[in-house]
Amino acid sequence: MRRDEGAIYVLTDRQGCKLDQISANPNVTLAFSDERANDYVVINGTAEVRHDPEKAREVWRFSDATFFKSPDNPDLRVIVVRPTAAELWDGSNLLISGAKMLAERLMGARTELVENAKVDRLD
Repeated sequence: MRRDEGAIYVLTDRQGCKLDQISANPNVTLAFSDERANDYVVINGTAEVRHDPEKAREVWRFSDATFFKSPDNPDLRVIVVRPTAAELWDGSNLLISGAKMLAERLMGARTELVENAKVDRLD
């Protein structure tokens, strides 16, 4: 992710089905989670595919070598996702969430178990 560029970059192989799918419909959804912290994020945006070896080298991470061997792989493509909206859930305080669930069961009270926020991109 590059905040200053307003984009999220994902590496893929040019032979994968993602390229055809993005060409047919550039609207995408990305989902991220940290289950240990009980945090979740869903990002909606538009995507485009580029053959951009310089950007591939810039965003390359050690773990990418598992799939692509090198950032100079000629089959490597960069998916550029420009977020348009995001939704976040923070349920990190399990003790409070547990107390809220208990209150719901015992008293029939409706409570929010997690913090939730929506963000829309304003151009």
